[in-house]
Amino acid sequence: MAFESTRLQMHVVPAAEWGAAAARILEAELLLRPAALIGLPTGNTPQPFYAELRRLHGEGKLAAGQFRVLMVDDYLGAGQLATNSYHWLSREVLRPLGIGDGRVLRMPTDPAQMPVACAEFERQLQQWGGCDLMFLGLGPNGHVAFNEPGSGASSRTRVVRLNEATARANAAYWRGAFMPHEAVTLGLGTILESRAICLLVRGAAKSEVLRAALLEPETPDLPASVLRRARRLIVLADTAAAPDADIFPHA
Repeated sequence: MAFESTRLQMHVVPAAEWGAAAARILEAELLLRPAALIGLPTGNTPQPFYAELRRLHGEGKLAAGQFRVLMVDDYLGAGQLATNSYHWLSREVLRPLGIGDGRVLRMPTDPAQMPVACAEFERQLQQWGGCDLMFLGLGPNGHVAFNEPGSGASSRTRVVRLNEATARANAAYWRGAFMPHEAVTLGLGTILESRAICLLVRGAAKSEVLRAALLEPETPDLPASVLRRARRLIVLADTAAAPDADIFPHA
């Protein structure tokens, strides 16, 4: 099922088709801009998407030779640990698709370099031409990237303190080796400058926060609600996350 208005497109698909649907959104962007700068998140939500990208690339069906990758967040002080966001993304997407470091705008993680490194990251993002298409997951508390509740709509790339629920949810990735409570994230203002945003949502546990993000009044307590300001917002949900799809905005 697909709903579309001037600025919002909503696609609701069965869970088995979700990864392929996400890949098609990327492929459509690359047909227009082969060297597009694409924001890619980490975590559980995008895994079927990345598995589909690996499959397509392995079969020679994905034109991945030019597009560039923008990191959306990472953990402060994680450095070269294999569990940080960069190494996770490298394992799941970058190496399998043959995307070298020169095509990746990495999030700074060295605590000694903040906030100068964040300002430099923003400068580099502009120098790279800005983000063409940003994929984002949706946190249970409405966070996007690591913009936790209370984040301002004009916020920029910065260090944030992780909500305790977010830190606990991420603990499984670290297995006790290094449990970060601070992260570096694109700000909501930075995110909104993207030419298009695709919000990725899977599972029944996300249904209520998705409904609130799209239908309730915008509030800093629900950072994802700010995404309705985007130039173009694509929401890709599976049927568990949007069981009552007809309640959402559509043309």
